Amino acid sequence: MWLKSGLGTIPPVVELSMKYGGAIILAVIITKAIERPSLRLRDHLFPAQRSTAETDPVTANA
Repeated sequence: MWLKSGLGTIPPVVELSMKYGGAIILAVIITKAIERPSLRLRDHLFPAQRSTAETDPVTANA
Protein backbone atom coordinates (compact mmCIF):
# COMPACT_ATOMS: atom_id res chain seq x y z
CA MET A 1 0.00 0.00 0.00
CA TRP A 2 1.42 3.37 -0.99
CA LEU A 3 1.44 6.18 1.54
CA LYS A 4 0.06 9.45 0.21
CA SER A 5 1.80 12.60 1.35
CA GLY A 6 2.02 16.21 0.28
CA LEU A 7 4.96 15.29 -1.96
CA GLY A 8 3.15 12.49 -3.74
CA THR A 9 3.29 8.80 -2.94
CA ILE A 10 6.02 7.05 -1.01
CA PRO A 11 7.11 3.57 -2.16
CA PRO A 12 6.44 0.74 0.32
CA VAL A 13 10.15 0.04 0.90
CA VAL A 14 10.73 3.67 1.93
CA GLU A 15 7.63 3.65 4.12
CA LEU A 16 8.78 0.44 5.83
CA SER A 17 12.28 1.83 6.31
CA MET A 18 10.88 4.98 7.90
CA LYS A 19 8.68 2.97 10.25
CA TYR A 20 11.48 0.65 11.39
CA GLY A 21 14.01 3.46 11.57
CA GLY A 22 11.65 5.56 13.65
CA ALA A 23 10.93 2.63 15.95
CA ILE A 24 14.64 1.99 16.50
CA ILE A 25 15.38 5.66 17.20
CA LEU A 26 12.44 5.87 19.61
CA ALA A 27 13.60 2.68 21.37
CA VAL A 28 17.10 4.12 21.85
CA ILE A 29 15.71 7.37 23.29
CA ILE A 30 13.36 5.56 25.68
CA THR A 31 16.13 3.15 26.74
CA LYS A 32 18.46 6.05 27.55
CA ALA A 33 15.70 7.86 29.43
CA ILE A 34 15.10 4.81 31.64
CA GLU A 35 18.64 3.47 31.91
CA ARG A 36 20.53 6.63 32.96
CA PRO A 37 18.43 7.40 36.07
CA SER A 38 18.43 3.70 37.00
CA LEU A 39 22.22 3.49 36.80
CA ARG A 40 22.60 6.73 38.76
CA LEU A 41 20.34 5.32 41.50
CA ARG A 42 22.29 2.04 41.52
CA ASP A 43 25.60 3.89 41.85
CA HIS A 44 24.15 5.97 44.68
CA LEU A 45 22.77 2.98 46.58
CA PHE A 46 25.66 0.60 45.86
CA PRO A 47 28.89 2.55 45.32
CA ALA A 48 31.75 0.75 43.59
CA GLN A 49 34.13 -1.14 45.85
CA ARG A 50 37.72 0.06 45.43
CA SER A 51 40.69 -2.20 45.90
CA THR A 52 43.54 -1.20 48.20
CA ALA A 53 45.85 -0.74 45.20
CA GLU A 54 43.60 2.04 43.87
CA THR A 55 43.31 3.82 47.23
CA ASP A 56 46.88 3.39 48.51
CA PRO A 57 49.13 6.04 46.89
CA VAL A 58 52.30 4.08 47.69
CA THR A 59 51.31 0.94 45.78
CA ALA A 60 49.43 2.84 43.05
CA ASN A 61 52.64 4.51 41.79
CA ALA A 62 54.69 1.30 41.80
